[in-house]
Amino acid sequence: MDDDDLADTVIRPPLSPAEPPARPDEDTIVKAPPTLVLPDDGTASRRSRERAVEEITGEPKLSAPARYRFSVNSAEPILLDVPVLIGRNPRPPRVASAVMPRFVRVHSPQREVSATHLELRQDGASVIVTDMRSTNGTVITVPGMSVFTLHAGGSMVVAPGTTLDLGDDNIVEIMPIGRLLARDNEPFERLSP
Repeated sequence: MDDDDLADTVIRPPLSPAEPPARPDEDTIVKAPPTLVLPDDGTASRRSRERAVEEITGEPKLSAPARYRFSVNSAEPILLDVPVLIGRNPRPPRVASAVMPRFVRVHSPQREVSATHLELRQDGASVIVTDMRSTNGTVITVPGMSVFTLHAGGSMVVAPGTTLDLGDDNIVEIMPIGRLLARDNEPFERLSP
């Protein structure tokens, strides 16, 4: 055994029966979080509130993250502001989350696309693709790399320009942030939860 293995170990002699045991939290320091109190009567502007939060917490208030977009079969781009489930007849996951996903239905006459085939979600500055245990997998083409198949349950981070072939000529393309303007009209059927 090396001396390094014992470097942070403290060896104490056994306690005598008259000595009370040490409290396990006696060396823990708990610091109360700072309290922010601002008048709510309209006298404090939003910017002064943000500055006060920044001064107390030491962290600037971050604006909402930039969002990627994706398109299905070269249709109008869709904002990736919530997780998206794509398939022949996508359904919500069995375990509910705080954010309801968006459902995108694609046509699959040969039934190559599973009912809930793929999940797309943005996590920070990354786009994560997850094959939702589809029957045929998802063929992924990443710019500058070989084409490969993401098998049932597989997940990966993808870059803008990546295309995802679900089958039956259904292609999803991940688009760069800000490349196209968001549109309200979507040419495919959107399901309600």
